[in-house]
Amino acid sequence: LPTPLSMKIGTDQKIYYVDGVNPYIVRHDLSNGMPQFSTLPGIASDLDFDRYGNLYAGGSGQNLYRIKPDLSSSIAADYKDISIFSVRVFDNYVYIAGIYSGEDITVPEIGIWKNKIISEEGILDNKEVVLDWKKLSNGSSFITSINFDENGMMYISSDGNIGIATYDSDGIFEKLYPKIISPPISKMCWGPSNYLYLNFRGEPRAIYRLELSQKGAPYFGRQY
Repeated sequence: LPTPLSMKIGTDQKIYYVDGVNPYIVRHDLSNGMPQFSTLPGIASDLDFDRYGNLYAGGSGQNLYRIKPDLSSSIAADYKDISIFSVRVFDNYVYIAGIYSGEDITVPEIGIWKNKIISEEGILDNKEVVLDWKKLSNGSSFITSINFDENGMMYISSDGNIGIATYDSDGIFEKLYPKIISPPISKMCWGPSNYLYLNFRGEPRAIYRLELSQKGAPYFGRQY
């Protein structure tokens, strides 16, 4: 593939990933090295599982897609005029971060939205705005990744003026260790313990791990 992006481990212990350039979802069997390809309704750049085994993916196709175990896919939620950069399932919601290119001034230009999962089949409710990134961050950076810890704190990485910010259920927004964490960070992923792994895309490029006082939220698919 030209640009493989955003890998996740499924409950079948196979790797799932998207292309980022072509509208493909790929399932890779590690036991024999064989990949399976399936076409999505549009291009996706990130993906995540829910507790029921549904896989959600989104990207420049401006929709959120639901992918079933047989790799068939359908549109799960309308994200017209929003390019999706990050997808994360938490507490029975699908959260997405993206950039809005439409003309409605009431919609955040760069923001985070969420859709409630209302059935085991992965049916989603209408999207809700979670936060306006430009207003909170006081900058023009783009959100690159979102994640959650086990207590429900949201972690947001960017490519510009903020390395990582946190956002809690009371709406409190803070920079996380700004003296030691700098942008750009392209991805974040919790391991099975209390380490948060960061893909730093500055100079020199590196993978860092950040030790925190709590573990990450459930990662549906990965077996501990």
